[in-house]
Amino acid sequence: MSNQKQHLLGMRGALSRRADTTLSLLALGIAFLVWFLVTYEYAPEKRLVTGLFLPSPIDIVHGTQNLFRTGEMPGAIWVSMWRIAQAMFYTILVGVPVGVLMGSVPIIDALLRKFVDGFKSVPPTAFIGLIILWFGIEERSKTVFLFLGAIFYMILMTKNAIRNVPESYVTVATDIGASRLQLIRSVLLPGALPQIWDAIIVCSGLMWTYIILAEWVNASSGLGHTISIASRLNRSDEVFAGVIAIAIISASTDWVLRAIRRRFLNW
Repeated sequence: MSNQKQHLLGMRGALSRRADTTLSLLALGIAFLVWFLVTYEYAPEKRLVTGLFLPSPIDIVHGTQNLFRTGEMPGAIWVSMWRIAQAMFYTILVGVPVGVLMGSVPIIDALLRKFVDGFKSVPPTAFIGLIILWFGIEERSKTVFLFLGAIFYMILMTKNAIRNVPESYVTVATDIGASRLQLIRSVLLPGALPQIWDAIIVCSGLMWTYIILAEWVNASSGLGHTISIASRLNRSDEVFAGVIAIAIISASTDWVLRAIRRRFLNW
């Protein structure tokens, strides 16, 4: 067996960029081909799968064009992105300092660990009633819902990032007389920053998975609202257009954030 074949069939490690891209495009091509075949009209009004359950790629293109033509899609994309940006701001503002303190100070970790570990397992949908009661059904409730979907993961991943900073760095800083604040500010936080950035990437993806639920109640715009209205009207093509838009935006956001990570936080 050649070295290249051994590498392709290996259990760990990374493929070359060319092999990775080729296999990814092959998988997408196969999925698209299967999708096209099961939704193709072999005869008038005859498909293997009806358009109501699975619209064809052409149907989805037409649905997307209709949403852009009416102005629904551009506005929905902007509103959803703005809601997630606000929720991410508050998630970072709260989650990173709390995670840094939990990872750095054992007393704070002991005080907060049980709360964070417990609430991270509760889906944000369980808080919908309380969110509406406390914040109403306007914009604030949607931001809070997205915030609750990610905050506990941000805290835990930041805490783990602080704990993963090599102990030798801490020992050297302590030996030269660094105070606790200096240790956090100049050693732990810079050393953990790449993994904290990874936590931001993960939480951004989590928020996109919750955006439909966040915009389902009393929303007049947003991708979740667009999908909700389309589903009520049995417009499967527009439902899939909204879902694909979420997938593309989420994947593009991840790509941008990872590019920033490689360029500026590559240590």
